[in-house]
Amino acid sequence: MIGVITLYKSQMYKICSLLSAVDVDHPDVKAVEVSTVDAFQGAEKEIIILSCVRTRQVGFIDSEKRMNVALTRGRRHLLIIGSLSCLRKNQLWGRVIQHCKGREDGLQHASQCEPQLDRLLKEYLEKQAEEKQKKTEKEKLKDKSH
Repeated sequence: MIGVITLYKSQMYKICSLLSAVDVDHPDVKAVEVSTVDAFQGAEKEIIILSCVRTRQVGFIDSEKRMNVALTRGRRHLLIIGSLSCLRKNQLWGRVIQHCKGREDGLQHASQCEPQLDRLLKEYLEKQAEEKQKKTEKEKLKDKSH
């Protein structure tokens, strides 16, 4: 359901460590997969959080191939976390930022991310419940007709 893509293994280990400190039985935590951009190639999740947290320079994601992988793994939503002033110095990221500016909720302050993610999770879980309900009803109708 949720994927966190990091640029560095050290970021991945840190995020995994933080998640393991959270109540393990919490379903939202169990649904989170954390991996590096290279390891995520070919995988998709409903929601992707891309951690571009770094100071001074863009570094590892200064490659169109890596950026393409990172930006195209989310089916429904992509949340990029990073320093806008750092990212906009790079030509590739400059294009991404321009694209985001033209979208509703495209660029937001970090304080808005948690409420937005909560809303997305709630909507996703509600949709999943509706789909499960429809499937159950459809199966009941199918059983009655046999």
